[in-house]
Amino acid sequence: MRIAAYNSQSVVVSGEVKAPNRQSLTSVQLSLIEAINAAGGFTESADHRIVSVQRGGQVHYVDVQGFLEKGIAQNNPVLRNGDVVNVPRRRAEEAYLLGEVARPDVVDLSREPITLTQAITRRGGLQQPRANARGVLVFRAFGSDVTRVFQLDTTSPAGLLLGTRFVLEPGDVVYVLRSPLQRWNDTIVRLLPSVQAIRAVDDVVN
Repeated sequence: MRIAAYNSQSVVVSGEVKAPNRQSLTSVQLSLIEAINAAGGFTESADHRIVSVQRGGQVHYVDVQGFLEKGIAQNNPVLRNGDVVNVPRRRAEEAYLLGEVARPDVVDLSREPITLTQAITRRGGLQQPRANARGVLVFRAFGSDVTRVFQLDTTSPAGLLLGTRFVLEPGDVVYVLRSPLQRWNDTIVRLLPSVQAIRAVDDVVN
């Protein structure tokens, strides 16, 4: 009779796990992490910070990442009969790296905090010799009407150190300016075809 009673009790694990399923409860307690692992574990798109457990008409949110990283026991609760676990998809949290960098790209901030120096380094660093090492700008919106601009000078040790402490936020736009010399060179390159055409006309006239 006891075994039959236990087999009739179960929990459901759904969302961003590799094998969503229904799991029977036994006399051995089943924790949230154990249930997620029995469902194949998290997918790459899972958000570990706001896993929901629906119980008795109420929804409780659990920061599983807090248990995995810091061992916070209450973030790995024991499940009860009828619990429905849902692992949500991680929301896009992005910054944008543009301008004179080796590989301009979108920077994913949803997995871990990323500093300005890390973002630039992971995309191959500044595009030498085109980049202006004094012109690393970060545009950050405050509300709907205010945008602040931060400037980093990577030619100085203090600037390099500051870059390792400047944590990017979702929506930040990092833009690396061209060096003054490169702007001059680009202007000359654009003018050369016109100059050559003028010389060709002079040659024909003469």
